[in-house]
Amino acid sequence: MIQFGMPTLIENATLEENVALCKSLDLKFIELNMNFPEYQVDKLEDTENLISQAENAGIYYTIHLDENLNIADFNYLVTDAYLETVRRSVEVTKKLIPLRDKYGDRTQPLTLNMHMNHGIYITLPDRKVQMYDRDFETYMKSFEVFRTKCEEWIGDSDIRIVIENTDGFRDYEKKAIEYLLESPKFGITWDIGHSVAVGEKDVPFILEHQDRLIHFHIHDGSEKPPKNHLALGDGEINLSERLQLAEKRNARCVLETKTVEALKNSVQWLKNYSEDSTAAEEQKLSYKNEDNARINACGTLEIDTKRLLLRAFCPADAKSVFQNWAGDENVQGMYGEPAYKTIEAVQELLNKYISGYSTGYTYRWAVIEKASGECIGQVAYFLVDKKNSWGEIEYCIGADYQGKGYATEATKAVIDYGFETIGFNKVQICVRPSNIKSKRVIEKCGFEYEGTLRDYFFINGTYEGRMYYSLLAKKG
Repeated sequence: MIQFGMPTLIENATLEENVALCKSLDLKFIELNMNFPEYQVDKLEDTENLISQAENAGIYYTIHLDENLNIADFNYLVTDAYLETVRRSVEVTKKLIPLRDKYGDRTQPLTLNMHMNHGIYITLPDRKVQMYDRDFETYMKSFEVFRTKCEEWIGDSDIRIVIENTDGFRDYEKKAIEYLLESPKFGITWDIGHSVAVGEKDVPFILEHQDRLIHFHIHDGSEKPPKNHLALGDGEINLSERLQLAEKRNARCVLETKTVEALKNSVQWLKNYSEDSTAAEEQKLSYKNEDNARINACGTLEIDTKRLLLRAFCPADAKSVFQNWAGDENVQGMYGEPAYKTIEAVQELLNKYISGYSTGYTYRWAVIEKASGECIGQVAYFLVDKKNSWGEIEYCIGADYQGKGYATEATKAVIDYGFETIGFNKVQICVRPSNIKSKRVIEKCGFEYEGTLRDYFFINGTYEGRMYYSLLAKKG
């Protein structure tokens, strides 16, 4: 189960106020923010006070290092001061581990959250030059020192320094982060609000290293206009998807809003989300096969492939569905459907899909590219014969994502689901003879050609046939 905590809030002038709020909201921990004067390292070193207040409330702490932390500054006096700050912060964290053990989850390391400092840049007439990019070798030597010292300071303590995304990692920062991640003492924080506000530019890098995801900053946000630190439910982020990943990674989550009101609203959103998720699971368990059905009413369960996540559609998918395929006349034309003109129209379509999930006999998946988190298409059993135990597949992949094998990967996964989970005896698919790309997908999936219904479609001023292919369940 995910451990949820709260940030240090500016409205609360004292630790006592933050602790009281954390307890009242039934949250597990507070992330102490060293950007605040009252949480500088010398104040945090009064661990007796920290521990006493946490014990009274039954909570624990994580730490957010100063956002100005710059362990690669060219001025070694500055670098040394920041290194000393990290060393002393690690010592504080060691003393807080017993609180984690008592009130938190021992399987989750205690974290110190860290931002990457972009450094200064020099403005030329035609461009800006990042000094760390120019002096990359010097920059990386600083990270070599930093990693070595952190490994020494942390030792065998269950502590991780986790690097958070902010406004887009620079290329030189990605190389430094990858170097740090070679050490088990480092991990990644995904701030999902920061991420959406800059067009999700860090998502491919984060998901490439998702095995090192330890910590999440959870708040809502939007890309246009760029906003973050909104209460959950007040933005456009697919929160369900992000929370599922956090749970999969056994990651701790800070509800990183900036006001008490937004935090309270976020906690309420989580309670509603939890209740809705429980109800959905109970609904799946309560699906009953109809008396004459020879297939299972298992519904649209999640399917995980190498590069894709196939899951049920949700309302938050409307934007990516519209942008990536449903609003494209060429893609929709090959799919045999008209293009949608507005997000609102797509939302109505998704509402129909979602309402159909309640029966248990709807099998329709959103195709999510793991590398980007984008909904790039859909795949479904759009025709189902429950009595005679067969289903017919349709799929659609957005133009920007075609030619990468995604259609084949998704279709193969759904074929397996059809035979192994739904219990079909036969899976079939059809295609117009002119759709060469789809014919290739069908062949790669191992379908056998059955025959053609001649002049079945009248499309673009001419008649076209309908070629049928099928697979049968393996017997015995």
